[in-house]
Amino acid sequence: MHVILELTSRTVDLVDAALGRYTAQVWQGSTDDGVPVLAVIPVLVPMIPADDPAQVKFENERESAGGIPRPEVAAFAREIVL
Repeated sequence: MHVILELTSRTVDLVDAALGRYTAQVWQGSTDDGVPVLAVIPVLVPMIPADDPAQVKFENERESAGGIPRPEVAAFAREIVL
């Protein structure tokens, strides 16, 4: 399965007994068959050396991204207890 995701402007708080409370970004997208999906991602790290110029580009794009979420994504819970 392949999934293509797009960062939305939406975030949620995740609450974990061991880790406490932390914020995760909400992503929306679809599978290669067109099935709509939602992903809650607390950490996204590029797998390249820290001094690679692509690091700066990655961070800039991530910080400036944040499209309008679909209605079902916007309606997703603001807090998730794990």
